[in-house]
Amino acid sequence: INKYILVDITISSLVQSYFLLNSFPNINFSFSGESSIEKGIQFRLTVAFFNSTETYDLVLNADSITELDIRTARQYLSKICKRSKYFWSINHESNKFTVRSIAQEFNQLKLISLGLDQDIYQNFIK
Repeated sequence: INKYILVDITISSLVQSYFLLNSFPNINFSFSGESSIEKGIQFRLTVAFFNSTETYDLVLNADSITELDIRTARQYLSKICKRSKYFWSINHESNKFTVRSIAQEFNQLKLISLGLDQDIYQNFIK
């Protein structure tokens, strides 16, 4: 993998960039508002993600899509399915909606789910 792009809200991006810059001083970094890089880690704010046309091999979302209102979640999925071959979702399944439930609205979206088997899940939460 040559490049990672991290899309997040401002405070999370600041914390992530501080940690990664200090942990990997020899890696190239690019921040929202700066030019794209060919190799390294790019930090992008959500506005930059929506305004971009950049494509991705894989989009990973962890614990946030289902915390948004459903309209915004649909906007993200719409952008993701136009710009990525795969979408890997690790999200809360006890919120008002699940990623799986709204992903069904996007036929071209290939959702990667490595979740627990339903029986295992039911036993786990008891």
